[in-house]
Amino acid sequence: MVCAAQPLAVQAGLDILKQGGSAVDAAIAVNACLGLMEPTANGLGGDLFAMLWDPAHSKLVGLNASGRAPLALTADQVKPEQDGTIPLYSPYAWTV
Repeated sequence: MVCAAQPLAVQAGLDILKQGGSAVDAAIAVNACLGLMEPTANGLGGDLFAMLWDPAHSKLVGLNASGRAPLALTADQVKPEQDGTIPLYSPYAWTV
């Protein structure tokens, strides 16, 4: 299944899947098309929210690639507190 507001972008994603590409391959194709077809709403540097099934590990993986993160930021700097939470009103809450 491929979903987007632009039918031609959807078709590009479907074509990728029909040729044996992965869901990630299709999403990249759709985003590339949307960057050209709807440049005011989509394009390089946009946000990404994805849920993918990893068949190799039988695991559902979520990705929140919204916002920006400094180049020198390390994973240790944004690790959760001891109780497993990230402070709600901190830069870490919108960076992760």
